[in-house]
Amino acid sequence: MPTIRERVRRRNGKREIRWQVQVRLAGHGAISKTFDKFADAEAWGREQERKLKLGDTPTERRKELQAMTLKDLIETYYRDREENLHKQKLSYENEKVMLDAFLEQSRSGGKSLADFGQKDLQEYIDRRMKGGVKASTVRRELNPLRHVYKVARRERGIPVPDIFQALYIPPDPPARERRLTRDERHALFEATTKCRGKRQYRLWFSLILAAYCTALRRGELLKLLWADIDFDKRTLLVRAESSKTRRARLLPLERMLCWHLMLYRSLVPEEDKTPSSRVFPISGTAHEQAWKRIVKRAGIEDLHFHDLRHAGATRYDELGLTRSENEYMLGHSGSGTNSKYVHAEMERIRAKLDVGQEDIDLPTNDEQLRREYDSLECIPDELDEIMCAWREKRDINKLSQTEKETIATTYAQNPKFRYFVLRYCTNIGEDKLQDLAAVSTIDRLMSALRPPSNSTSPQVAPRG
Repeated sequence: MPTIRERVRRRNGKREIRWQVQVRLAGHGAISKTFDKFADAEAWGREQERKLKLGDTPTERRKELQAMTLKDLIETYYRDREENLHKQKLSYENEKVMLDAFLEQSRSGGKSLADFGQKDLQEYIDRRMKGGVKASTVRRELNPLRHVYKVARRERGIPVPDIFQALYIPPDPPARERRLTRDERHALFEATTKCRGKRQYRLWFSLILAAYCTALRRGELLKLLWADIDFDKRTLLVRAESSKTRRARLLPLERMLCWHLMLYRSLVPEEDKTPSSRVFPISGTAHEQAWKRIVKRAGIEDLHFHDLRHAGATRYDELGLTRSENEYMLGHSGSGTNSKYVHAEMERIRAKLDVGQEDIDLPTNDEQLRREYDSLECIPDELDEIMCAWREKRDINKLSQTEKETIATTYAQNPKFRYFVLRYCTNIGEDKLQDLAAVSTIDRLMSALRPPSNSTSPQVAPRG
């Protein structure tokens, strides 16, 4: 129903009454006009409302829309966001890429806003779907343009209609349910050893382990700075500008992850580990290409980097984190927990993450760290052959008594050897870990470091 207001003005000393009518409809900007007679205002208002409901464009609005093309509207949005940085979304650069791609593929940039409508969008959707593009991809391609239209109506008062309301896009398929198995996890870590150079190997090993242990998103990991990691307090800060939800959170670091990050940092040149330097200096494109090579090298199919986040969330449940603790670690918006886990509660989460890792002593400096790491490299050839045979036989009871004693003796002489043992144990399988009771020293090791039978926590050795 149009809104009609009485407007009184004085002209040449005389009092004149005029009638202003305003028409508002969801999804459309407001239009108004002033008349001398109430009947004219009422008739005009009803006619404009009827046109809007039928999808027609009123004459006054059409003139304004005819003067601006779709490309002009998008470029206006670009200028506004670049002049007002506080309005930019975290995905602004991606938005620009997708909007430019839409203009190129739809070839609609030269059309006026009055001529560009729902029919053009539906033709674009049908053409993309016939080309084999998934419905979810088409929906993501149109979301930036939908946002541009919303901003035009809300912030700039441009009377563009809501042409997205009645579009038909097929529903998305069921949510992805990819599970990372124990064997796949270790094959993935093994594949990082083939990276060029020790630093690249440690970088990718640490990046994958960090994704699994912290369940951070890829963008959060790649924007991580050395200043965000406090090795003394064993905490990791996810800055608000790096987070998808624009909410900062402080996460506890478990001992094993902290050990690996310290080792990786010791291999980084001094100029690359300043507080403002990125921990993982990789671009999104380079990350995607390298990830595909690592997955292919590991012989794993249909594994996305984001699946590590899902695996990490599952691991949190198995380690006994409550629902609110899990949501806090994952950075889910709307959970209302970001202000809760700061002091005592943070220690409780860390204690749960450290289960089975109490015997891991963190080095106090890089020199001590390198000595510990080098001690793992000095494994006798004879013992290395035994361990390889163990992995092939997949049963410690198939080893000779002499071979078992060699393993036990080496462990007794070099406590750090437990990481090397675990490297092979985890490739044997959970059911075979019980066989390790045949060697008393390794049995003590397993009782200290082996997770519960229903746990999928990573048992990966610091040794490469």
